[in-house]
Amino acid sequence: MKIQVDTYFDGNQLHTEGPYILEIEQGKYCTVVQGRDPDADRQVGFLMPTAVESHAHLFLDGDELNPLSRSDYLKRPREQLLDCATANVERYRVAGITTIRDAGDIHGINQELRDRFAGSGTRIIAAGAGLRKAKRYGSFFAHKIEAYDSLAAAVSARAKQSDEIKIVLTGIIDFENGIVKGEPQFTLSETQEIVTTAHDLGLRVFAHCSGLDGLRIAVDAGVDSIEHGFFMNREILDTMAEKKLAWTPTLLPVHVQWAHPEYCGWSPSTVDKLRG
Repeated sequence: MKIQVDTYFDGNQLHTEGPYILEIEQGKYCTVVQGRDPDADRQVGFLMPTAVESHAHLFLDGDELNPLSRSDYLKRPREQLLDCATANVERYRVAGITTIRDAGDIHGINQELRDRFAGSGTRIIAAGAGLRKAKRYGSFFAHKIEAYDSLAAAVSARAKQSDEIKIVLTGIIDFENGIVKGEPQFTLSETQEIVTTAHDLGLRVFAHCSGLDGLRIAVDAGVDSIEHGFFMNREILDTMAEKKLAWTPTLLPVHVQWAHPEYCGWSPSTVDKLRG
């Protein structure tokens, strides 16, 4: 397909010296030349790649703000969770977001939707369920790793249907005290075994991780992407850059809590911590 545009954004740079002729095959730019082409398939003023949602949990209802109602929502039947997830995919599509990286659910909803929407123009990268330690954070999106004979067996089982392997390396943030709850769930050697096994199977690993202790384990083990990464520092960022490890900072949920503390009942001191 040939598209004539006045300006376009290639994902890194805005090009404004048009018109340009962009030749696109299988959704990818093949050639770009300046000039006009009366035989172009389409003519538009501006063109850019569709946006990407890099960290989502499609089955969750982001419209619900009441903490108790959010907790009760997780107890609903799978069919209702699936309906919500399907509606969320449509909302992404309307917003121009056609690639969604789902970071886990225990119901297999992300994998079901990945298969359902395959070939539709919406791509869902599904982790399936993540992996966590027993009695630790992540029960709504991760399975207990103790259910398997070994770490390698747990990764191999997830790899059969997952596009990436998700691990819950640390707990959540205690916003009132400005700390990460609990010690890291996996040691360095355990995390390395998970990463090595996944890489041998051709899959990347992304880790729910915050706090310096967990971040250092994630980086030293070579996880492919750190999700959240609160309390990140320059030293760790520099090491990640050297190793070409990605960071997905989920800033918006924290910003909303800072901008609207009434949703969570936060005190002024907690709001100050959120600001920092």
